[in-house]
Formats: sequence, structure tokens, C-alpha cells
Amino acid sequence: MKNLSLTFCLTITALLSGGLATALHANTYQLTCVVDDSKFTTNYLIDENAKTIFQINSFNPPTEQVWTVNEYLKIIDWRNDRLVLTVSISELDEMPIIHFFNLKTKKLYLAGFYKNRKPHSDSRTCFSSMN
Repeated sequence: MKNLSLTFCLTITALLSGGLATALHANTYQLTCVVDDSKFTTNYLIDENAKTIFQINSFNPPTEQVWTVNEYLKIIDWRNDRLVLTVSISELDEMPIIHFFNLKTKKLYLAGFYKNRKPHSDSRTCFSSMN
């Protein structure tokens, strides 16, 4: 009986320290989104439980330029089907950038607006360690 109790306790401990803890945090993950033609890359931290998106940084491969952003996007709408509409403000010219995330299909559609030039839009393919 002691062996059964010890096995049971070890199993519960393993579940609590590994399996269950992972399950509790499974909805927080990094999402990397890449512009299909230019390979411009942006990294986000997604928390589906708290319904937050944190932009970590961006990287432009041709110029090797990196921008550290470290800023939460303002959530406009977060739907149960994992469609998320957000806005951020560009530090360059204080104009809005609209992000439309499809967390289910791992796609991001972005529209940026500028004071002295035409708006920019693109489509990005995203990937993460979470399925």
C-alpha cells in the first residue's frame, strides 16, 4: 500500500509541477509574424487568458536593423473565435497602426498610416510553439 501511495503522490506532484502548470500557462506564447515578400519580422507575446498582445521587437533582414518596442497593443476587439483587432501608435510620426490577428490560422493583416505618404498594408504569416 505504501508503494501505491508513493506512486500516487509522485504522479500528482509531476502533474502539478509539470503537466498542470504547463496547461495553466498554455495560452501564453510568443508569436513571430513575417511579411511574405520582404521577410520583415515582428515578435509578439500573446496571452489569450488575459487577452493581451505585447509587441517585443521587429527585425528587417536586408538592413539587419532591429527595433525594440516592448509595448502592449491596445485591444479594440477580441472575439471568441480568436480574431483580434488592435491599434498602436507609431513612434516615428504618432500615426495609427491597425493590426488584425487571426490567432487560429496564424495570420496578421496590418495597415499603417502616415502624415506625408500613402498608407501601407501587408499580410504576414505567423508561427509559434503553440498549436
